[in-house]
Amino acid sequence: MEYTVVENQFLDVLIKEVNTKIKEGWIPQGGISFKTDNIFYRRLYAQTLIKNK
Repeated sequence: MEYTVVENQFLDVLIKEVNTKIKEGWIPQGGISFKTDNIFYRRLYAQTLIKNK
């Protein structure tokens, strides 16, 4: 099994990236998470995905 995390500061771009990964056989795990960058005070969204080899 493979594991990856896709991150982007723009939610709409993250959604496009996740949809591309789904077409490649990746499966999202859990919901979207986010954190706030302490230096630039911007939000960074992330989605965990897995893929069976």
